Amino acid sequence: MKKDLGLKRNTVSLRPYNPVWASLFEQERRIIENSLSPDDYHSIEHVGSTAVPGLSAKPIIDIAITIDGSSSLGKIRGSLEKIDYEYRGDAGINGGHVFVKSPGSEIRTFHLHVVLIDDQRWDNYIRFRDALRQNPKLAGEYAKIKMKLAEDFPEDRKKYTHAKDNFIQKILN
Repeated sequence: MKKDLGLKRNTVSLRPYNPVWASLFEQERRIIENSLSPDDYHSIEHVGSTAVPGLSAKPIIDIAITIDGSSSLGKIRGSLEKIDYEYRGDAGINGGHVFVKSPGSEIRTFHLHVVLIDDQRWDNYIRFRDALRQNPKLAGEYAKIKMKLAEDFPEDRKKYTHAKDNFIQKILN
């Protein structure tokens, strides 16, 4: 199943929705839960386009975790590194504290976003995902935007991601 996952760092390539992504998330969630103390986090959710049935996506699973505060980050960082997550720093408004999992140095399979429980980003992740899940027309509109941007920025994931911001903000507002 892992062959259904992964993308070279900084590239953009969309794949048709694959129901295996939900199973891969569940497997990874169990790995994460088993590595952390239940007191270290509140919730672990599958977010991003791979969490929306029918939506084309980059074959990288986005996971969001809520924690209480920065002291919790220090506790879970070591645990996540033991299960092969690499800490990539605080992405600020663009995703919280980011960890990546890579089976090879250039391939990304999981992006893990750690945010504070009262952080607006957590609410945004869940609201946007659920809006797309509940509204196929909206998901279709987003798919068209993503396809165009993937053509425009096949080697620049930052520009691709930034160019989606207006649509995402429109939905969240």
